[in-house]
This record gives sequence, C-alpha cells and structure tokens, in this order.
Amino acid sequence: MTIDAWIYPTDLSISRPIVEYAGVTGPAGPHLWLSVSASGGLVPGALTANIRDSSSGNHVVGTTTAVLTANQWQHVAVTYDGRGGATAADGIAIYVDGALQGVFRINDAAYVAMENGTAPLEMGREGPQWNMYDGGMDDVRIWNVARTVTQIQGTMNNELAGTETGLIAYWRFNEGLGVRVNDDSPSTNTATLMSGVTWVAGSSMP
Repeated sequence: MTIDAWIYPTDLSISRPIVEYAGVTGPAGPHLWLSVSASGGLVPGALTANIRDSSSGNHVVGTTTAVLTANQWQHVAVTYDGRGGATAADGIAIYVDGALQGVFRINDAAYVAMENGTAPLEMGREGPQWNMYDGGMDDVRIWNVARTVTQIQGTMNNELAGTETGLIAYWRFNEGLGVRVNDDSPSTNTATLMSGVTWVAGSSMP
C-alpha cells in the first residue's frame, strides 16, 4: 500500500495522526497509523508508520531519523510492501518531498498482517478528544500498491485524474466550504469534516 499527502504541521511536540485506521481502541489498535510523532521517546516531528495486527497486538514500526518542519507545506508518503515476519518493518519506506528518508525500524517476528476491519478511516485525530492534528492537510491519497519513488515524484506536484491504477481513495479538499470532502477515486468514500475545520484558499501544491 501507499499513503501520500501534503501536510502543513503547526505543532510537532506530541504524536498527532495524519491518517489512522484504528479498528479498535486501546493497546490493540491502531491497525494503521501515519503520524507526526514523538512515539517511543523518538525526536518530536519524526514521521511514523505503525502497522498492527489488532487481534494479537503484534506490530511493526518505521520512524524517520530526520524530522519534519513546522509551519511549512511538505509532501509525505509511506509505502509498505505487505511482507510479514521478522523483516516486516523492512518493507516500510517513507518519503518527504519525494526524497527517501532514513528510517528507524521496529520489527516483530510474530507480526503476520494488518487485518481488514470495518472501522472508518480517520484523518487528523487519534481519538475524539485527544491528540488532534494541528495544521493544514491537502490532497490525501491511498493506494493498494507500493508505489515506486519515480511514481511518487511524478505525481506529488499534480492533481490526479482519480482513475490511476491502484488508487482506492483520493480527497482533493477542493470544495472550499461545508463539511463534506468528496473521494475522487472510484471508491467514492465521502469524508465528513469535524471539530471546527477551517478552509484555506489556494493550493499546497506548487
């Protein structure tokens, strides 16, 4: 899989999810967590991908050794090749502005696969009242393939048609008003905005 987005974080002091598929609450979740993170005592502002089997609690983690920049638009992407077992975290790659990042990895030999649950995907929050993402977000994309660096670099600065191979969710955030964001992929999963979102005119992309 691949997740990529443009983000403008304004607070890098604590873990703040960008995209999260929790499935369950508590120590067994989340299934998937891409966040601006200070998780595990790592440097605040690192970008973390946490992929978990919620039934067993086994999980693998990749965290960038460099940090993001506050109050600046950056393109972030994480890919995962789907492997399980003792080298599962080695299948995680993280990119910032199209450049492959150094990654600190936590492997778990007992990890097999992320489950396919029924909970909704969430953007910008860990829970209803804690660790909300602070900042801007634009052009969020989810793919069912691990994209190459060439593919990531080739599309990061451009809006997509929505019919690209492997694209399963795509929120452009072009509406400019209201509390709904259309999914411009074939999946048509409309997003509902919550907690006083503010629309900002213009685009994050150059």
